[in-house]
Amino acid sequence: MNEEILQMKYWYKAIGAGVFTLFSAPLFAQECSINVSTWGGNYQRTYESIIPEFEKLHNCKVNLVIGVSQDFVVKARAGEVDVMTNTMIHTTAAEQDGLLLKLDEKLIPNLASLYDNARHSPNIVWANVGDYALVYNSKYVTEEPTTWDVLWDEKYRNRVGMWSIESQAAALLAVQQANAHGGSFENIEPGLKRLAELVNSGNAVAQTDAESQLVSLFETEEAWLGPLTTGRIKDLWDRGLDHIKIARPKEGTFPTITAMSIINTTKQPEIAQKFIDFALGETAQVAFAVNNLYAPTNKNVKLPDDFKLRGVLVQGEAFDNLLLVDFTELNKVRGAWQEQYMRMVNQ
Repeated sequence: MNEEILQMKYWYKAIGAGVFTLFSAPLFAQECSINVSTWGGNYQRTYESIIPEFEKLHNCKVNLVIGVSQDFVVKARAGEVDVMTNTMIHTTAAEQDGLLLKLDEKLIPNLASLYDNARHSPNIVWANVGDYALVYNSKYVTEEPTTWDVLWDEKYRNRVGMWSIESQAAALLAVQQANAHGGSFENIEPGLKRLAELVNSGNAVAQTDAESQLVSLFETEEAWLGPLTTGRIKDLWDRGLDHIKIARPKEGTFPTITAMSIINTTKQPEIAQKFIDFALGETAQVAFAVNNLYAPTNKNVKLPDDFKLRGVLVQGEAFDNLLLVDFTELNKVRGAWQEQYMRMVNQ
């Protein structure tokens, strides 16, 4: 089975999924349905390719709520989400606000098969792990970058695709830069100054919290380099953009952890628990590894032997070099960081 056929196995059965949903949805839609949040693009497509298996098994319709990370918490508060797929920074914020339901080991037997750190709390589990790597267009960036400091190089004026300060990626880059320039998590000012320099110098072509916009900037070659998740890099490769390359700087990269949780207002708590179990099972874990380059958190899952991109997954040394922070503590200071940063940019 070659790489193209392998991808078709986990993506294009979504065509069959559409047929299944079309003809069988009336049988269960009125009795059982749950809303699951997710990002658009590759992540949405992978969900769409595997959800029919869950629907058939549990006779329950799954509706995907597509959007950006911060919107999912808002929708959760409004009762529009049952199962939340989100970043750690937003999921831990929801936990602090008392929005999450405790995960039930009896209904989620796959919890027992996870790596220890993937069981973040009684309410939050890691479904898969990727990273924000340093992406670059090899047509214009001819040498592989070895450090994040390349983003500040004056020859990349108006060519750096950057996240907004509200994003997890920007917060983690601020921590990394603080560590490298005499600061720390507790003394974040040096890191925030560095982020502000990206904007004030004119290097940043854009600041956005919508990852799809960053993908578009790389696709149109408006951005030549910047932090992007492995899943979105795969999206660009799938579009034939082989000149987009990935580098993991010597300072390490930033984790993009898919956190999953259940909103405590759900009217289908048992089905929601079973969906979490499904996301931690082999079908979902393999699909997100093959299609999105997100490493499994279930230690018993075996990836296909002919999966050629396994070396891109965040495993081994790459995992050891992840910049991990206490996301609960990060949420406590994030608002103050944003205010401080905005003052620096507006000076």
